[in-house]
Amino acid sequence: MVTGKRMPEKMLMEKEMTGRTAEEEVGEIAEEEVGEIAEKVREVRWQNRRILGLDYGDKRIGVAISDELQSLAFPLTVLESHRAFDKLLEIINKNSVVLVVVGLPISINGAENSQSAKVRKFVDKLLSIRKIDIVFFDERLSTMESMQYINEARLSWAKQKKTRDKVSASIILQDFLNKKAISDEELKNPQFSS
Repeated sequence: MVTGKRMPEKMLMEKEMTGRTAEEEVGEIAEEEVGEIAEKVREVRWQNRRILGLDYGDKRIGVAISDELQSLAFPLTVLESHRAFDKLLEIINKNSVVLVVVGLPISINGAENSQSAKVRKFVDKLLSIRKIDIVFFDERLSTMESMQYINEARLSWAKQKKTRDKVSASIILQDFLNKKAISDEELKNPQFSS
């Protein structure tokens, strides 16, 4: 709308007919096009890229990775928490990782706890080293679910200990991928951005 001047006759007629001027409509269309272009750029950026899943623990971090179609999660490795950053950066760079999904421990009542604070601190440190999109994902019951899978596989105690964390990470990541297949809201609004 023109301010400080008399509105031209044509604009007045447009405003009376549609409630908006052509300028206002063009502005709205331009905003929609910018949004569509941004979404297409994001889609291209995410094509044939992998998503990493992490299950953080005080001693160990379970790591899982998606396929390039971002539909299946696979257990990858277990890292020692105090020496994880270099190896994580190597995994991220080597595998064209575009997003990291970090399991966030939430109490059954939905509240964060002391372990949640440790996970957030770990993520802050990771972001200070490398800017990458990170999404926190509720990991409630993932450890119990991984133990169920491991028990069904009848692994020895030593193998269970080595496998548990990366299986938990793959469960967290697979749950995220399943939710992503239904709705891409986490991808449109990541918790942190590069």
